Amino acid sequence: MFICIPYNIQGQELCAPQDNEFQTWLQRIPRVDGHTCINVAFSTQITNQSYPVTLPIQSLTLPEATGVQPITYTITPELPPELSFNAETRTILGTPTEVSPSTQFTYTATDANGDSATLQFKLEVYPSVGSESETIPKEFAVHANYPNPFRTSTHMVFDLPWPAQVQIDVMDVLGRHVYSRPSADLGAGFHEIELSGRALPSGAYLYRLTAISHRNRSMHIGQFVRVR
Repeated sequence: MFICIPYNIQGQELCAPQDNEFQTWLQRIPRVDGHTCINVAFSTQITNQSYPVTLPIQSLTLPEATGVQPITYTITPELPPELSFNAETRTILGTPTEVSPSTQFTYTATDANGDSATLQFKLEVYPSVGSESETIPKEFAVHANYPNPFRTSTHMVFDLPWPAQVQIDVMDVLGRHVYSRPSADLGAGFHEIELSGRALPSGAYLYRLTAISHRNRSMHIGQFVRVR
């Protein structure tokens, strides 16, 4: 004789596995008291962020996590001065007032069961063009473009210690060349160039910024995401 035994894990720190085989077996039981395990997880990463000092940033919405509701979101350590994190909307916003070196932050989601997941990203606040006390940078450097991801255009920010011809090329994730910005002759200093993405389909891209002078050839490769 077949006897149906109820499946009861309610009131304990237990949950039913999510795998298909177990869930198929569980559906055959007429009485189930308990819940299926829901792992806290993020479906996307956070790109590194770079913002000019004293200019309002474009509000950055961080990824939402799956898990048992309600889910609490936090960021550690503390963001640079005048940048804040709204946990309800998962957004970073504000106007940075101080230059801050590239710092790694941890974004944590904690669900109602106390389970958590984390993402890490770097954020820096750099001197805006003309705000640096020095007129000539000491070395070639390329900062993270902003905004990233972007819809119509993004800003490439870099430092030139010497006059150079600057070329920006864009490749898809397979390395195929898809766009080039006309080269520009720039003097030594702190520079910011707007790069239009209107001709690019949505997706992830690599960019190569090359600076060539009569003495030096420097190159930087980065990535950005175009969204519609």
